[in-house]
Amino acid sequence: LPNGIGNLVNLRQLEFEGCSRLECFPRGIGKLKDLETLTKFVVSGEGSDIGELKDLNNLRDLTLIFNDDDDDEAVKSAFELLEPHSNLEKLEIDYYNGFKFPSWMEFPNWEGRSIMLRRLTIRSCKNLKVLPALARLEFLECLELACFNFGSKDISEKMIKDWAVMTSVS
Repeated sequence: LPNGIGNLVNLRQLEFEGCSRLECFPRGIGKLKDLETLTKFVVSGEGSDIGELKDLNNLRDLTLIFNDDDDDEAVKSAFELLEPHSNLEKLEIDYYNGFKFPSWMEFPNWEGRSIMLRRLTIRSCKNLKVLPALARLEFLECLELACFNFGSKDISEKMIKDWAVMTSVS
């Protein structure tokens, strides 16, 4: 990607297809205040920091892709600080190596505010032992969990009982 991507301040959609070799983002993505869709943000120790996404209040669709082999504490710390805006409707998290998600995924600071998240995809998070507090997501319509192993075999059954309101679970 060009280093000057942050200069495209009116950009609303940034979609990627067939960009499997993209390893990092240039700095400046946080300047795209009107951005609504970011279909691929590669979380890495180089280039743009995940914290740059924090103030993108118009973002409705976000995909975070971590390096599957990355066990970098700095990356996990940055993920902890992200906390996207409550208007986010679609969130996908791929290849996160942590044992649990950041505390903001327990949605503690969103008390009294509607969380608009309608679709959540968690894929290939091989070390994950604890799911976030998904029961707080009153508008969640689709939950996709794929390619990882939970610490408890009973967690899937409990999860389905807790979120019977959702329109689809895959």
